[in-house]
Amino acid sequence: SLALSGGGLHVFAAGLAFSGLSISDCAAILPGVGMGGGLAAFFAILLGGGLSISGCASSFTGGGLHGAYVFSVDPATLAPGSLPSVSITDNRAGTFAGGISCISNSVLALGPGAAINGNAAGYQGGGALVLAATLAVSGPASAMTGNIGPTGGGAIFLPSGTVSLTDVALTDNTAYGGAALFVSLAAGGRETSVASLDRCTLARNTATGLVGGALQVLSCTAVTVTDSVFEGNVAVKGGGANVNGEGAVPVPGAATTDPDPAAPAPVAFTRTTFRGNVAQYGGGLHVSLGGDVSLTDCVFEGNAARAAGGGAAVGEGGTLRAVRSTFSANGNFSCFTLPALGGGLAVGIDDFKPVASCAVPDAVPARAALADCAFDANLAAEAGGGVSVRAGRFAA
Repeated sequence: SLALSGGGLHVFAAGLAFSGLSISDCAAILPGVGMGGGLAAFFAILLGGGLSISGCASSFTGGGLHGAYVFSVDPATLAPGSLPSVSITDNRAGTFAGGISCISNSVLALGPGAAINGNAAGYQGGGALVLAATLAVSGPASAMTGNIGPTGGGAIFLPSGTVSLTDVALTDNTAYGGAALFVSLAAGGRETSVASLDRCTLARNTATGLVGGALQVLSCTAVTVTDSVFEGNVAVKGGGANVNGEGAVPVPGAATTDPDPAAPAPVAFTRTTFRGNVAQYGGGLHVSLGGDVSLTDCVFEGNAARAAGGGAAVGEGGTLRAVRSTFSANGNFSCFTLPALGGGLAVGIDDFKPVASCAVPDAVPARAALADCAFDANLAAEAGGGVSVRAGRFAA
């Protein structure tokens, strides 16, 4: 089927109740602005289970599903809730959101048994785009696999709004950065970007360009990751995760004081494992340019980097706080090459040398503060088998 918007089905100011609905091989073809190749819903309520959208395409956004002011309702309680057994697979969008476009105050909850797999966008959000809206995906047996977002967010691109993932596997996704999840913050500071991941697995995701093999945070309101695993992800910086902030934002006293290792941070990892991730800098985790990260009861094991920070690396302007976390057997990039600096942790990858003509007052050097952490059997070729501090501040 073909249409200008909603190639298979278009819903406006109404409710759609369904059971076992299948939409396939449809397209929204309005040049440059086609939305919802399979299903386009505006000011609508979705109620039911067993929705399948596959092989659909749109010229602009939402190759599978486009929702604006859309709300999901639990079919059992008729209250806001989740749609079970939703499959959004092998759809394409010309610009954004190969699978799902969730925008404009929509609240869309999917799972258990959600499958957002094999979708592709021309620009960002291969699996899903969340813009000023809320998307929740929960298990068991929910997955976002094999999605492609060339410039960011292979599985999910979040420039504003809220993403909540529970018991979800994000695997084998590809993007320039943030192959599983790319979190940004819309310009102007009027929006918020909040993401939470609980009991999720992020594995074998690849950042083809530069940063964040699985997770890329480019400024945010809050990102929390709990009881999750980052494994076998690849990037140039931050094989598992890369965290940046607002850049060279002045912080009074930062150059002469150490951060509190137990203080909360905008990006927080708790009881999370980074294992077997690979990068040039920061095999498991890379933090810089205003990024502020806390680690609590985390494990970095068997991660590798070619240049610095087999387990983790903190660059200029980054802050890392760690409590009761373990760094073990990190650093071995291959049979022949070890990271030059910091098998477990590298702080101050580059010398911090502000230029007088463009120096930022109270600019933040690389900073790391650790409490009750352990380093064991990490490897480096030149300096700091456990920890290398080249510039900035380090307290343990």
